[in-house]
Amino acid sequence: MDCVILLCMGGGFPANPECNAAKAEVVRRITPNPHSEPPLQVWNCPMGASFSPMTEPVPPARVSQAVGQNWSVENVPEGAPTMVSAEPAEPATLAFIRSIRVYNVMHYSHAKQGRDEDCTESWSMQLGSYRADGHYSWSGLHPAAVPGWVGLSRSCNPATNYRGVAFEWTDYSGRHGTELVRY
Repeated sequence: MDCVILLCMGGGFPANPECNAAKAEVVRRITPNPHSEPPLQVWNCPMGASFSPMTEPVPPARVSQAVGQNWSVENVPEGAPTMVSAEPAEPATLAFIRSIRVYNVMHYSHAKQGRDEDCTESWSMQLGSYRADGHYSWSGLHPAAVPGWVGLSRSCNPATNYRGVAFEWTDYSGRHGTELVRY
């Protein structure tokens, strides 16, 4: 499944059954039930070379990775078979993996509290991302750093209570994509 996620995400999750299933798997992984997982687990994708005819038309791409190396995606001529190989990759390409961000909002509230009804904000949030070396890690997150499309309201009137997980990526051609799951 991780090879499918890699290829579909790199292509911007085109609308086809395989990529729809891959995107659903990413959402399942990032939704904390009982805990979140990395959306793309590249270590589960075998990197041996294989050629097979494609039955569905998809943008041709060659994906390459070497153990301990960075990933790369290159366009190949139209009609060429898709190939997954274990050859070294250039560090700047396949940056879409490093563009992946998971905003895990375990708790966020902004409401009037106390006798004076002061506006107070409380939160528990994490940002999941891939480091330059390809490892996935979580770090603390402040509400001000959460993008507007996630939908956090920092207004006290009306009060805000929010839980959710949001996922964003940029595909190999630079198109931005997002997915939001409130729970």
